[in-house]
Amino acid sequence: MYVYLADKRNNKNTATIAIDVETGEIKNKYKGFAGKLFLYKNKLYTAGYYKVQILDIETEQISEIDFTDTLKPKDLQIHWNNFIVEDDYIYFIDGHWATTNKIGILDLKNKQLVWETSIKINDNINNNIREIKISVNRLYAHCSDKSLHIFEK
Repeated sequence: MYVYLADKRNNKNTATIAIDVETGEIKNKYKGFAGKLFLYKNKLYTAGYYKVQILDIETEQISEIDFTDTLKPKDLQIHWNNFIVEDDYIYFIDGHWATTNKIGILDLKNKQLVWETSIKINDNINNNIREIKISVNRLYAHCSDKSLHIFEK
């Protein structure tokens, strides 16, 4: 089992720990690797702002991809709690502390932005995308105005 820990007083003091579910023994600690953990094909992913971190569970190696040069000029950020990884792509909702009305797709292999769009949302409050899901060949975006937008992959 993998659990991330964070220190409320020091946001740089974070870690993910691997716990043996049979014995409760801490098997490993990955300092600095923390956030929403997304498991896909024996790799754990965290993402936020402009960076994606990947922990290979088999090799216990951590790698990082920095998309600053790609996302910053487009005024996009990966919201730390609203992303999905499938194959070699990360699907994300834009946002820093709160989500916006933009979504994008990053190619993790080629390290480039392959698609982005804005959705017109009108709830007169925060006009944001709440959640995204992937199923077969579609990307679903559920918005704060209770609309559902469906995109073909």
